[in-house]
Amino acid sequence: MIKKILSYFLIAFGLLVLGISTSKEAMRYIITNRNGNQWWSICQWNKGDLVGMAHLDIINKFESQEASSGFKRVNDSFPKNTNLYIFGDSYARYLKDFPWAFSGVNYLKVLDKTYACNYHLDSSKRNILLIEITERHIRYYFSDTRMLEEIYDSIGKKRNLTGVVGPHTKNYFEASILPDLKLEDFFNKNINPNLQHNLFNYQFLKPFFQVKAAINYYLFSRADGDVVVSNDGNFLFLKETVDRYNIVSSYYPVTNDEINNLTNNINIIYNFYKKGGFDEVYLSIIPNPATIVQHEGYNNLIPLIQNNPALKMKIIDIYSVFRNTHGDYYLPGDTHWNLMGKQLWIDLVNKSITE
Repeated sequence: MIKKILSYFLIAFGLLVLGISTSKEAMRYIITNRNGNQWWSICQWNKGDLVGMAHLDIINKFESQEASSGFKRVNDSFPKNTNLYIFGDSYARYLKDFPWAFSGVNYLKVLDKTYACNYHLDSSKRNILLIEITERHIRYYFSDTRMLEEIYDSIGKKRNLTGVVGPHTKNYFEASILPDLKLEDFFNKNINPNLQHNLFNYQFLKPFFQVKAAINYYLFSRADGDVVVSNDGNFLFLKETVDRYNIVSSYYPVTNDEINNLTNNINIIYNFYKKGGFDEVYLSIIPNPATIVQHEGYNNLIPLIQNNPALKMKIIDIYSVFRNTHGDYYLPGDTHWNLMGKQLWIDLVNKSITE
């Protein structure tokens, strides 16, 4: 009798968790309300996002803090007549508070892909659009021209938010099987991270994961989950960026047809925003950490796009700078760059917009 009651309870509990994990509204509520330091809160990633994902908090060599300040204040004689719009991701998100780091810039607006992105140009100023995108997003993002629906003149149309959604995305709101109840939705790969989040992602369980991760690291030099250790042992990488069978990887093969399609879509985007009033449009691709740190076998995606003779959009080429200077530009336990890498990029932007 007890076994039967226990079986019914586990079945009911499993169905309840599955239902919550496939409900967009429920997941939004959970993600919003489980931040904090309570025992039931989400595990905090305060030593680097990859450190947190792999639960390697006790391995000090990977401890990382993304640089969100400390940039050089420009001291130049260029007239402040440029309005700079940066359409970027997490690499550029923090720049909104540092307009004084950019030469000749009167107004800086960072258009984050995660939020509403609109603008209204001041025709009395020089208006520049800078598209910043990390390498692991570019093949999916520029496979079409969705950007035209994501950044728009505020006096024009309403935005159709699609965002950067692809095999790299860990979006807890994309696992719904309701209300259409399509068969393929039952096999939605995003259900598993939602289930893991609801069943195991709690502060009070963090020590158990840390002990397991430490044993795995010290015995086998491996990281857990979606994280891998670099060949030299000094960096953590997002697993998908080094998986030769994943399209966001630095080593996944690239074809000429794909490069031509990406270039064509970038040109359509360039022409659209030039006609829309921007004086110039730039593209800057931020290399995957593995591309720079572990270059052997690289598929050359960035130079193939940047050096394509058909490309119309101007390039801010941080890839070549990183490759030719051989410095440490990335955080050892985070997907982002350090202050040196970000400052080098800002210097390149300043050089481009003042030439």
